[in-house]
Amino acid sequence: MNRIGFVVAGAAVVALTACSGFKYQSVAKDPPASGAFNQGLQKGYLAQSKSEFQQGDYIDSDFFADRARAAGKGQPLPPTEIGARKLPADKVGDLTAARGKLMAALGAGAATKNPAAAAEAQVMFNCWMEQQEENFQPKDIEACKKGFEDAMAKLDDKPAAAKPTPPMATPDRFLVFFDWDKYNINAKAKETIGTASGTAKKAAGSKVKVIGHTDTSGPADYNLKLSQRRADAVKKTLVGQAIPAGSIATEARGERDLLVPTKDGVREAQNRRAEIILTKPGM
Repeated sequence: MNRIGFVVAGAAVVALTACSGFKYQSVAKDPPASGAFNQGLQKGYLAQSKSEFQQGDYIDSDFFADRARAAGKGQPLPPTEIGARKLPADKVGDLTAARGKLMAALGAGAATKNPAAAAEAQVMFNCWMEQQEENFQPKDIEACKKGFEDAMAKLDDKPAAAKPTPPMATPDRFLVFFDWDKYNINAKAKETIGTASGTAKKAAGSKVKVIGHTDTSGPADYNLKLSQRRADAVKKTLVGQAIPAGSIATEARGERDLLVPTKDGVREAQNRRAEIILTKPGM
């Protein structure tokens, strides 16, 4: 009986180890990325993954490891979207403005003109977001924020200002997350949808598109239907918040367009989502 107990306990530890927190050890062995920008992202994200791993924050260690691996493959993920983390209400404005500046710089070619600073700015922005969500280490929050601001200061934004035509406006995007195999709207999801509907109401005539997604666990055909249910659930909530049904389009993408690249059969919380895209009049 004791031998069986040890075997079962050992298997449980192995299973737990395989679930989360150990991507850093694997990603650290990846070959160097090609291109200065991707190399900067890979190195910066790997350093963040190692730091979180050493602190025992395995979820965020994996978060940064996934981004290091994507950069290493030449497929860098965009800066974390504001709705992807549960931020203190009084910090959302600062981070939204910071992300807007970063996206504008990247859109103006910062990754080519100054790849090292552009990569540092993106890594430090994600670091700032992660630390601000935890919101209990003021020194770490300030260090990430300062790292972001210092990197942004190195980016030359004068060419963008000298363009003969202004940059095109981009739609507002919001992410609503779901529990595994669920499409019900929880409290956090309702809060995000409320922010989206409030933004839409401020710009009369805005069109709304809701795109449902799933992770890769489960059959692809089932996930396609599940992603549609998620999109429909978000639409129903938007309609309940006085957004005209006729202005809302839905789309199901199932396992396509993963936010976090994974192998088939992987449960990944950030991939279980619906994306709300607001297109304002004139865009």
